[in-house]
Formats: sequence, structure tokens, C-alpha cells
Amino acid sequence: MKYEYTAFRGGLGALAGAALLAMCGPATAQESSPWYIGVQQRFTHQDNVYNNATATVSDNVSGTSLLGGIELRPGRQRFFGDFSATANKYQDSSSLDHTAYNARVGLDWETVERISGNFWANAYQTLSDFSPAGLPGSTNKNLFKAQTLYGGIRVGVVTRLTGELSL
Repeated sequence: MKYEYTAFRGGLGALAGAALLAMCGPATAQESSPWYIGVQQRFTHQDNVYNNATATVSDNVSGTSLLGGIELRPGRQRFFGDFSATANKYQDSSSLDHTAYNARVGLDWETVERISGNFWANAYQTLSDFSPAGLPGSTNKNLFKAQTLYGGIRVGVVTRLTGELSL
């Protein structure tokens, strides 16, 4: 079982967050920014870190994240990018400390007629499951990494039919 605690949860933290949001509201409504940047702090308790039925190990995890993104809309096109990087620190199981990240960049485009498409790339890293599908697992740190590249083109016609090609 996994429990998660956030920095602004209930009580005085919620009141302070609401006051901050109320002060920023009028400025945000007047002009929106094409980019954002932020930080996040997360505290989590895991009852079974290794997902092992016979030897359960519990631990507290602190995750500190830096995140940001951008979205530009020149004409009919939309360019976007976002990222997040999280330093995960375990209180007792420090051998599992790791940095997780997710970065994505892409373009959605369309022409004057009925042709449109999108292209995007993604890179991702996180701590892999120690016991996938209930199989006997390991207690060694194993990072899962993936990179994805996608492209798609759509051609619409006057009827309800659309042709789509993606790779």
C-alpha cells in the first residue's frame, strides 16, 4: 500500500494556498503565458517497497521535482514541450535513490485544406517494478528507460471518411 502526502494539504496550508491563488487570479486572467516552470515536494510512505509477499520492507520517500513547459501557437500550428525531473530519496533504503524524468516535445500542424498531423518525441526514466506480474522479484535497483518518436498525418475528405497514416 502506498500513502502520499503533499506540502499543502488541509488546514493552514490550504488557506495559505487559496489566499495565494486569489492574489494571483486577476493578473493571470488578463494575460496568459506560453510557458510555465515550477517545483513540487512530495512525501510518500510505502508499506511494501519491493512488492514482495514474503519479506515486506516499508520506507518513507521524498520526491523533489522541477517541472516546466511551453506551448506556442503560431497560426494554425501548435508547438509544445514539457519536462519534469524528480530526485527520489528513500529514508532507509538509500540504494534505491534515483532521478526520474519525463521530457516531451512536439508539433501539431494543419494546412488550409484537410491535411493535418502531429509529430512528437518523448524520453522517460523511472524505477522499475521489483516484482512484475507477481513473479519472484529482485531487491536490486533497476531503472526503466524509454524513448518514443511518433509521426502521424491525417487526410480528411468531404464525406465522413478520414485517412490516417502514423509511424
